[in-house]
Amino acid sequence: MKNLTVIIPVHIFDDTVHGLLEEAVDSIVEPTNIIIVAPKKVLSKIQEIEKFGKHTGIEFVQSTKDDFCSQVNTALKYCQTDYFTVLEYDDKFTPNFFKNAKTYTEAYKDVFGFLSLVEAIDYEHKDAGPIGYINEVFWASSFSEVIGYLDLDSVMNFLSINVTGAIFKTKEFIEIGELKPSIKIAFWHEFLLRAIHKEKKLFVIPKVGYIHTINRPDSLSDISQKTISQEEAEWWVELAQQEYYFVKDRKKTYEKQ
Repeated sequence: MKNLTVIIPVHIFDDTVHGLLEEAVDSIVEPTNIIIVAPKKVLSKIQEIEKFGKHTGIEFVQSTKDDFCSQVNTALKYCQTDYFTVLEYDDKFTPNFFKNAKTYTEAYKDVFGFLSLVEAIDYEHKDAGPIGYINEVFWASSFSEVIGYLDLDSVMNFLSINVTGAIFKTKEFIEIGELKPSIKIAFWHEFLLRAIHKEKKLFVIPKVGYIHTINRPDSLSDISQKTISQEEAEWWVELAQQEYYFVKDRKKTYEKQ
C-alpha cells in the first residue's frame, strides 16, 4: 500500500531482536514505505545486516531517545504518506492486513484511525497458535454506542486495547499532539481518549490484521511489570484519564505516596 508508512521502533539489538525484526519485516508483503527508527548505535547495527541495509524500501531514522513514544514521534517527522501504522519488532501483520487497509481507508474517508482485530500469541508457545483475541469487544452488542467504533465511555472503562497495527491519518495524528512520552504504560490509553475528545472517529476493522506477541522476556510490557508497582500503574492510568484534555505533554511525574 503506497499511501501507508510502517514505523518500526527498535531500542536494542541482539541476535534475538535480529530474528524477530526479520520476521516483522517479512510480514510486510506489499510494496510499502518502511521506517526503522532507533538510537544511533542500534541503528548502525541494523544497517550492517544485509537483509536490512540493502532493503530498498527501508528508511533508517535516528532517534535521540530510546523510549517508544519518542521514537514514534521522531519517525513521524519523516513520514510522507497520508497514513501510518506502528509495528512492534516482535509482532507481525497478517497476509490480508494491507488488502484490508486499502479497502477500509478508501471506503471510510471520515475515519481517523482503524484498529484491527488482533491475535495474541504467547512467545514461548508460538506454534500453539493464538491464545486469544484483542479489540473484538467493540463488535459485541451494546459495548460501545455504535458497534465497531470506540467512544469515550468504552475506552475509559476498558484498558485492554491493542493499538500497534492501527492505521492513523498522519497529519491529524500530529495535529492532535502525537504520543506523550512522559506518560508511562498508559500513553496509548491517553491518546485514544484525546483523539475521541477531539471528535476523531476510531473504528475496528472486523478482520484479523495483526499478530501481537505477549509474555516475551525484556519486552516493554515485561519491563513495566517488573519495574512499576501496581500503585504506580494505577496512578498513570488515572493521569491519562485527566491529561487527554490537553494537546501538549504536561510532563507530570509520579511521586511515591
